[in-house]
Amino acid sequence: MTGYYIHENYIEDGVITVPGVHKKVGEQIKIMGLDFSVQEVLLNPKPNTTMNKLLRRLPWGSNTYYWDEIIDQIVDPAYIYIRKPLLDNGLHKFLKQFRKKYPKTKILLEIPTYPYDKEMITGVKDYPLYWKELIYRNKLQQFVDRVVTYSDDKTIFGIPTICIQNGVNVTEHPIRETKANTDEIHLIAVASFQKYHGYERVINGLAEYYRHNGTRKIVLDMVGGGDELAEYRKLTELLNLQEHVVFWGPKHGEKLKQVFDQADIGLGSFGFYKIGLTVASSLKLREYLARGLPVIGGSRQDLFTEETFPYYLEFPNDASNLDMERIIAFYNQVYRNDETYEEVVQRIRKYAEENVTWKKTFAPVMEYLGNQ
Repeated sequence: MTGYYIHENYIEDGVITVPGVHKKVGEQIKIMGLDFSVQEVLLNPKPNTTMNKLLRRLPWGSNTYYWDEIIDQIVDPAYIYIRKPLLDNGLHKFLKQFRKKYPKTKILLEIPTYPYDKEMITGVKDYPLYWKELIYRNKLQQFVDRVVTYSDDKTIFGIPTICIQNGVNVTEHPIRETKANTDEIHLIAVASFQKYHGYERVINGLAEYYRHNGTRKIVLDMVGGGDELAEYRKLTELLNLQEHVVFWGPKHGEKLKQVFDQADIGLGSFGFYKIGLTVASSLKLREYLARGLPVIGGSRQDLFTEETFPYYLEFPNDASNLDMERIIAFYNQVYRNDETYEEVVQRIRKYAEENVTWKKTFAPVMEYLGNQ
């Protein structure tokens, strides 16, 4: 059985433009390849000229990707798996042509974030693209057999879903070296910082804690770049928290490991309320677990179905400041006296090995494909 995985090309001039997504797609293809023959098909963008920008915003415009290059690359497929691009007339024509040529082939469309309406609209200029999205997503039901989603929706756009979770290659994330318990608490946030990360809630929470004479030494280690980095720096300086918020910039390999080795708790996202998400499938939290870190997030996580999971602390999905007293209590509970620091790390790593690998989380897709 041969399938095809179609996704946007994330490499430009030899540079990976979206490293996290690029890695995720590679892992999914690798898992598919364990049971089936799968070929990767790159969807290349058209030049970002003024004319193309204008055409993309017209309801019938399709000058976004070279869809016409794709159809001839696919031969007698058992299935195609498409990671959602911008929905437009180009995709619609491709699906219509493909369905006519291969009426029995299963078509799966992965939607990485759902709902995503708020995420699409960042300004007035985005409304034409959004309106076009509304037109063409209502046509998907004619062609798509299943939508692969990280939400718990049973149908999306009238199409039955396959609900999965994010996964990681646990072996790629070295377990952190353990350290002795101390009174100092290190929180780590590794990301390309965007508005939905909501780390202003953490920084404001630190300021509030120390305004009320908090005495525990808490350090927020921020690793990465991104659009919101400048705002986080400004807020830190405004609140005079330079001693408690450290900006490391992007780190990789051994240098990243060194920052992780001094960390006690990993931070997920705290701004999903800004884009309308209520349930998260956070890739970053899974990476923290793989390294043996307990985690904190700002919304319900699909991974933790048991309320008694002891290594996750959930804050409300809103704009409120994070309560540092709750974080201190969480730290004290996790690193309690009857369990060594090393035992905590090993226990969390084992949980990751059993629950967050792509082989485990992508299983519903593989089951659906295998039952054709």
